[in-house]
Amino acid sequence: MFEGLPGNDDSGAMSAWLVYAMLGLYPVAPGIPVYQISTPLVRRATLYLHPDFADGDTFVIETEGADGDAYIQSATLNGDPLDHPYLRHDEITAGGVLHFVLGPDPSDWGAANPSR
Repeated sequence: MFEGLPGNDDSGAMSAWLVYAMLGLYPVAPGIPVYQISTPLVRRATLYLHPDFADGDTFVIETEGADGDAYIQSATLNGDPLDHPYLRHDEITAGGVLHFVLGPDPSDWGAANPSR
């Protein structure tokens, strides 16, 4: 007799990674509250934050640009320029809007990678 779902060896971990990838976020390592940023595969996504674990209500990820644009030209977090390719967990749980402008060609966005 089978217990659980045959072939579900990862217990849903791959599904979670797919969601992160579609949002343009990559958790760097377990226990380190930092997410690397990459190009989102969605035009808009709203994360509804649980009040027991977050100060904000929602975190929105949105993009502008033509279909097929794959390169981040610029980004803002709550209207302020974001010049580094990562977010801290507390920036997400505070709620707000992460806005990307995408373009067809590579840019130097995020190349400076200043520490904060």
